[in-house]
Amino acid sequence: MPRKKSLSDVIGYRTRSVDLDRKAASESAYSGMRTIFRDGIKVYKIVDRVNTIKILPPTWENPEHWSYAVKMHFGIGQHYSQYLSLREYHKGRDPFLEIRAALKRHGRDEEAKQVGESKRYLAYVIDRDNPDDGPQIVNLPYTLRQAIITRSFDRKSGRYLTIDCPDSDPSDNEEGIVGYDVSFFKDKNGVGQGMYPGERVDVIEHTAPVEVEWLEYIIANPIPDVLVFSTYEDILTDYLGGLDGDDPLLAELGPLLGDNNPFTSQIIVPSSARKTHVLGVATEKKPRKVYTYEALVKMSMSELAEVAAFEKLDLMSDEFPDEFSFASAICDELGIVVEATKPVPPPFPKLKNKVGQPART
Repeated sequence: MPRKKSLSDVIGYRTRSVDLDRKAASESAYSGMRTIFRDGIKVYKIVDRVNTIKILPPTWENPEHWSYAVKMHFGIGQHYSQYLSLREYHKGRDPFLEIRAALKRHGRDEEAKQVGESKRYLAYVIDRDNPDDGPQIVNLPYTLRQAIITRSFDRKSGRYLTIDCPDSDPSDNEEGIVGYDVSFFKDKNGVGQGMYPGERVDVIEHTAPVEVEWLEYIIANPIPDVLVFSTYEDILTDYLGGLDGDDPLLAELGPLLGDNNPFTSQIIVPSSARKTHVLGVATEKKPRKVYTYEALVKMSMSELAEVAAFEKLDLMSDEFPDEFSFASAICDELGIVVEATKPVPPPFPKLKNKVGQPART
């Protein structure tokens, strides 16, 4: 007698791999979001509940801590992408200098603050709820990292617990204890430090060993080697793509992309912008801004950085000891004649003695 077809046979149902379901669960709601990691690197997603992880040891050269500090930008563009700071790591022009300067000129200080740099801390971890996922990189805010470090000090014994050590702690003689996990709670309704309450961060003993394959993987892929720096053009294009079509920043910053500006046909330039010299960008009404030596040497470091960024000069403020050196380098790049010597400051006034007479020299 032929076997009766099951409902699965009727619809052609096939069992999926559990790995595919895990991949679907980890996908971002923002399709197209860029991260700071190389393709194929798994990222641990902190969930709005108790998180339990095993922190793995650092495998880059001369580590000072189990976490690797980076400076980065969050929530950029329509896909809420992440980017490493080009300025911090001397990777050429940084579009965020121009973006923040433009936002501040329009009085949008809160937006300028949101696109600023944030210091974060990266570490390889194992998700104790899903250990088969293997090593993943967790991106820790400062407050959570500090809470973990604080909890790593055993208040009873006064010793420091080596939470990233893959072997058992030699000072811990309890049978079956092979290391420590970190457990913390994320409060989705919290703000700032309240998002990761310090009293709900714990270092707990565990008996599950660290697998050799995990260590081999993180040795072959140290965190500095899996970081990705995006280009100036890619970052600026992504940021502008998240703005409304009538946002004046499209008219101001779009031309910085040159012939690769994809927003030319989308820009709706307000009449005021067409009649005004904005950010030094050449318009139909006014020529490009002309700089003079006298004006540049009076500028602050931040003002000089804005000039260098707008003029597309490969100069960074932290490369120069003072404003005069920075201004001189800009003049050299722009072909502006520079005076031979550094301006001499005015002499100090003569000191006076107690009775108001000139002091002896």
